[in-house]
Amino acid sequence: MSPRSLGIFAFLTAAALTACSQSDKTESVTNIVETDMAQVSLALDYAQTPILDSIVLDIFGADTLHLVQSTKKTNFQFDLFPSNNCIFKAKLYANGTLMQTGEVETPLKAGENTQLQIQMHALIGFIYIRIPLGFGNKAGIESGLMTLKSSKETYQYQMSFEGDNGIFVSDNLALGVEYQILVELQDKAGDCIYSIKDTLLFNEDTPVPQLEIESLRDKVQLSIQVAAEVKLEVESLIPAGRPRVPEFGELVITEFFTAPQASDSTQYEFIELYNGTLDTLSLKNCSYGKSSKESDGVWVKDIQAAPKSFVVLGDISSKAPDSFKNTEKWIPLTNDKGNIVIQCNGILIDSLYYGKPDSIHVQTIPVAGTTNSNARSSQLNIEKWAQRADSASWTIKAPTPGAL
Repeated sequence: MSPRSLGIFAFLTAAALTACSQSDKTESVTNIVETDMAQVSLALDYAQTPILDSIVLDIFGADTLHLVQSTKKTNFQFDLFPSNNCIFKAKLYANGTLMQTGEVETPLKAGENTQLQIQMHALIGFIYIRIPLGFGNKAGIESGLMTLKSSKETYQYQMSFEGDNGIFVSDNLALGVEYQILVELQDKAGDCIYSIKDTLLFNEDTPVPQLEIESLRDKVQLSIQVAAEVKLEVESLIPAGRPRVPEFGELVITEFFTAPQASDSTQYEFIELYNGTLDTLSLKNCSYGKSSKESDGVWVKDIQAAPKSFVVLGDISSKAPDSFKNTEKWIPLTNDKGNIVIQCNGILIDSLYYGKPDSIHVQTIPVAGTTNSNARSSQLNIEKWAQRADSASWTIKAPTPGAL
């Protein structure tokens, strides 16, 4: 994944008091003095990196300001007096250290509109590798080692686990150095089951080269030589490289919206499913309903769910986008409590009960229902997919079908 530019915009305003003439000074001090505002917008242009810590902005002019911003908040708003020489200095901290700096200098005049951009320059770099392991880590990866070797030095880093991903992060590395990189993944017995080797050159344009392993599967072609006197017919149930049928816990319900407002043309009922595996899953012969009785459900269209992607089942009779109308019919979801059951080939894949707890359902999924005047859906914290039966793994937020 190559770094891309990301703009952080800061909106600044500069104000100045209009100077008084000599005759003004002899008049009453109750005279009103008008002010002009100079609208200044500032953009920080830097190569996007993971593990961002903060952005520090220092301003030197008629005013002196020192701001420390979380990278999640991208807007600054404050008032500045005009200045003949105003300096903006920005620093980007990532991976626990100063990584990029930039500076721009400009005059600020009252009543003018000024647009500025700080071009950031990398000081150091580091390697960040994210390896999707899929729900349940079926590949059985227990550990990993990343080795970096330059002409002078060798470094090694162990893999850490973050949710359903393996993560490698190096220390800070000097720019302009070429490294040989070797990534090895081991199973429980310590045997290497996957490795990748590459050469990386750190420079200002790519201070954080990001590598993502897309698949941990090996495509195998097998040939069986049968003795001439034996007649044998072999049927391949799951051809290599083709979508397969989901198993329990591989295709999970991650969001559902039960109570759209009829007066809002943008709201519609939907159920969101997430493929947490590293395989493409076929939804042919899959259905959704309110009970385990398959005949009471409705069939999902013959579609496929790519690895780490969503499929949205939307109300086909309402305002849902065409790409979300993935069922032959639609069973309306009850607003305040009910069941959602997903089955494929008659086998339970995922289910949940939402609403208030009762004597039968002690643990339930929270739902906004009709008590909230604002649109709110029930959403699963994807990192807690294995605890999705726990109500604490869910939250009530504005609907986001098809996105985390």
